[in-house]
Amino acid sequence: MYKLKGGFTLLEVVIALAILSISLVGLASMQTLYGQQTYDRTRLNSIVDAVSAALSQCQAGITPTNPATYNGVSVSMSVSGGSCVPAINTCNAVSASASSGGESITATSYVCNFQ
Repeated sequence: MYKLKGGFTLLEVVIALAILSISLVGLASMQTLYGQQTYDRTRLNSIVDAVSAALSQCQAGITPTNPATYNGVSVSMSVSGGSCVPAINTCNAVSASASSGGESITATSYVCNFQ
């Protein structure tokens, strides 16, 4: 009677499949978490870009509409002197706030007119 010594037993195959299954479930859950974090960062970047665009527009001397919309994100502006063009030799404080999906950003800058 001949005995083959080159194969795997059923128990070894079952253990290998169990280890592979656990690894694949862990990999799938990590992928889901990474996708959610990427979405959150993208949304937060959109908010920051919208606030930055509103402040840049005001620093260029253009008073944006209130609320303004940049890339689908609504930004509310607050200007201390009421305009993005301050009187000569003065500065106005400018604040821009935006929120989306539970995240919000407020940034403050100064617009000066020194002539």
